[in-house]
Amino acid sequence: MRSYFKQFVMSEKFMVEKIVVGPVFSNCYLFACESERICAVIDPGAEAELIKQRIMDLNLKPKCIIVTHGHIDHIGAIGEFNLPVYAGNADSDYFNNPAKSLSLFMGDGQTFKNPSKFLKEGDKVDIGGCFLKVIEVPGHTPGSICLLGDGILFSGDTLFAGGIGRTDFPDSDGQLLIKMIKEKLLILEETIKVYPGHGEATTIRIEKRNNPFL
Repeated sequence: MRSYFKQFVMSEKFMVEKIVVGPVFSNCYLFACESERICAVIDPGAEAELIKQRIMDLNLKPKCIIVTHGHIDHIGAIGEFNLPVYAGNADSDYFNNPAKSLSLFMGDGQTFKNPSKFLKEGDKVDIGGCFLKVIEVPGHTPGSICLLGDGILFSGDTLFAGGIGRTDFPDSDGQLLIKMIKEKLLILEETIKVYPGHGEATTIRIEKRNNPFL
């Protein structure tokens, strides 16, 4: 049986909760400011009721949804929340294009709730006084983003423990993906904890030294 929940208390300021959802075991994260109990829901790909129940269990107040890219396993449940959705600008057409979102192949060919805000390089999202900074990392999709916090990075499907995102989709670019990882992620502090879109957490140091794709 899979473990749905895993909590990481990173500091007195914030907490990170991982919820594994859907048929391809996508990682949805709750990023919450401890003092205000305000949270962002990152990549709710499926099982909205499970995510909502966990938010209630932890006594959190959700402010927004942030998606790291526009594939169905990361956006599949966004319409089941009454929350504003933030996404990378270059993935703007994924939400209404079942071929691009992969819902044509992994779902029922459905479309999804349009984001209310598109994020660009350097934007900061305020979650109850805790901030996530946007890093644009095209490659897996044109609008893929990572979210950098205080000692943490939500990497979506850009960087995994021992791997990188798939680049066999029509809009993917493998060379660009590796270039972006090297130029924008591997330059970060080596102690930064990396929370990917699938699988286990890692660090910049581990991936810099051991990732065979890099």
